[in-house]
Amino acid sequence: MKKTHNFSFCLIGLFLMSFTNINAQKIKLNVSNLSKNWQLTKYSVGWFSEEPSDKEKNDYLKLKSDMTFTSVSEGIFEKGTWQLQKEHKRITLSKKGDKAVLVFSIKKIKTNELVVIIDNDSEPDAKYLNIHFEN
Repeated sequence: MKKTHNFSFCLIGLFLMSFTNINAQKIKLNVSNLSKNWQLTKYSVGWFSEEPSDKEKNDYLKLKSDMTFTSVSEGIFEKGTWQLQKEHKRITLSKKGDKAVLVFSIKKIKTNELVVIIDNDSEPDAKYLNIHFEN
């Protein structure tokens, strides 16, 4: 009976592992995989998540392979250049005509999903807010 019981646990474990692998479509962090039109889908902190406000419903970040970007944030169109720091898992956005930069730390990247946080020492609480995009 004990062998049957252990065998059942092994089968259940294998089933759960295969399910996890199907959903874990992580991809390499590179310019090609980031160069997409990413639509804002939600924000999350821990287990809590929230959809974008009405003002943010059409927000997006389009990263192009020529290292330029366009975006809409709260209805405001912006464009500029971007850089990828693979070793630090960061994206740096530089708006055209603005010296300030916006730095995102990449928390997760999958084929159709990108999760980032704002990396800004002057806003330490920003590191807790996950920003979710899909394409």
